[in-house]
Order: sequence, then C-alpha cells, then structure tokens
Amino acid sequence: MPMRCDEVFMGGCDHPVGPGRWLHDDSEWTRGYDRPHGPYLHHNPPEHLLRQLAADADWRVRFLVANHPVTGPGLIDRLAQDPWPQVRWEGLRRTSSLALLRAARDDGDRVAVASNDRCPAALLERWGSDPYHILRDRVVGHPSTPAWVVDAAVGDPDGSVRALAAFRTRSPEVIAAAAASPDRGLRCGAARNPACPPALRDRLARDEDPAVRAAATRPPAPSAGRR
Repeated sequence: MPMRCDEVFMGGCDHPVGPGRWLHDDSEWTRGYDRPHGPYLHHNPPEHLLRQLAADADWRVRFLVANHPVTGPGLIDRLAQDPWPQVRWEGLRRTSSLALLRAARDDGDRVAVASNDRCPAALLERWGSDPYHILRDRVVGHPSTPAWVVDAAVGDPDGSVRALAAFRTRSPEVIAAAAASPDRGLRCGAARNPACPPALRDRLARDEDPAVRAAATRPPAPSAGRR
C-alpha cells in the first residue's frame, strides 16, 4: 500500500511513495520554508520500512538507510557489500564486521574502513604508507593508529597529511622538530597540537608567517582521540 512522502521523510509532502518510487521530483519535499534539505528519513523509522528501503533498486534510497543512525548491524553489513560505491562506503564506515573491514577491495572502500572507529590497528599500520594520500590522511587521523605511524607521517609527501601528523603526534621530539621546520603546515600543526609545550607555542605565536601565528594564538585544538 502506498505511503505518503511525509510518513517516510522529514519535511515531506502528501505525494504517494512506495517501492521503486520513494523519491520524486517535487521540489516541495527537498526545499521549502521550515523544511530540512533532504531527503531525510524520520528519526525512528520502523524496522520493516528500513528493510524495504534497503532492498530498493535506487542506490540513493539504500544510501539513506546506510546513513541512518538507527539502522541495525544486519542491514549495515548487507549495505557494506552493496554494488554501489557510495552505499558500500557508508556501510563500511559503520560495520562492526572485521571480515568486511578486512575485505575492502578498492581505494574508496579502504578510506571508508579507515574512517570506521573499529578499524584494526594492523590495517592502519599497513595503510600508513599507501600510495593514496586520502587513505594516509584517514590513517593519521584515526585514534587507533600506532604512534610510530603518526610520527613517521610528518615526513609524508602530502602537505595536508604532514600537517595532520604534526597536530596528532604526542612525541615531544616530533613536535619540536615540526615547530622548527621551514614547512608552514608542520609549524601550524605543531602550534595547534594540544601537547605543544607553552613555551614552544609562545615562540610560534611570533612566527614570521601569519597563519602560524594565528594557529598558535588560538586555544589549542582538542585532542583528536586516544593514542
């Protein structure tokens, strides 16, 4: 039996929706006064509706299920094996299955796995030297990445990865070296690092580069996670 758009989506309308036609072109349901940009499923959709949506032929509908906070682990694991990359990415980002995490098959999948809080440290260690810079960035930012991998990343060929490593390291020696580097990104990362000693941050607050000075004079950024 068809449902109304507003029974499924926040800020929806009275347009009938159902299998194969959950999404429609009426702009009223994606934009409008006091309506969220969408589509967004309601906060607590029933399980039977999530299962129905997860089996829909439209990848955008399956993505909504993979992205929804109440979707259960069984559906998440199924969507982590979806043929569509965006859906699979979201499922891999959320799955608790170590087998699925270890089975990542391409760069996009591996970035999703490295964005998952449950990613095993052994995978993060292996991917710390991967050719794909976005994957290395996720590795450096992950709370389970071994300290030596983060410390080594201050020498990464990609500037954004180096800067993140200078922010994430907790090694006094690495922070001091980053603060003395001619690389502005490393100095900015060291200045934002919550483990940066006050005297060193004061020195960076007088740096010749305005970006470094700005980073050093802002309150230290919160720790990016347990290391």
